[in-house]
Amino acid sequence: MEGKEKQITEVLRLFERSDFTAMFIEFDGVRLSVNKNDGVLALAPWEEPSSPPTATIPAAAAPIQPAASLPVTAPKQIAPAAAAPPAPASVEGLHVVRAPMLGTFYRSPSPGEPPFVSEGSQVQAEQTLCLIECMKLFNTVPVGVTGRLVRFAVENGTLVEFEQPIAYIQLD
Repeated sequence: MEGKEKQITEVLRLFERSDFTAMFIEFDGVRLSVNKNDGVLALAPWEEPSSPPTATIPAAAAPIQPAASLPVTAPKQIAPAAAAPPAPASVEGLHVVRAPMLGTFYRSPSPGEPPFVSEGSQVQAEQTLCLIECMKLFNTVPVGVTGRLVRFAVENGTLVEFEQPIAYIQLD
């Protein structure tokens, strides 16, 4: 159960930092529904099929307290996701590299190491552009085209959403 709790915690952390208002997910026998309501991160009971679901874990996997017995605490305010820098004045002729998934964007393989590619450098299609970390898995994102990296559209270490622009490439 400990591994599952870590996965759930990571999913909730990513959701909390995102601009999404609701999330429904099911994996490894866990059904999770989370909703942001007035800046509060809330779990709700899973009901089939018309109302929003929540965290349900098979009885054999518990011990998890029912929501009614959990201690009441002050609601946590959710900070809005960091805004991406504005797009270049003209993206005409530029190839937009988009995030293939939701996760945390990293320009280098680990802290303190140089980035995979730098703005202004020539890039090849098979070259690694960045990593996107989701649920403790680091996913390599290739550049995908040959050209020159004009600029990144997001800051290192920020949450990106699926299909969000992450870089602009001037094609050769």
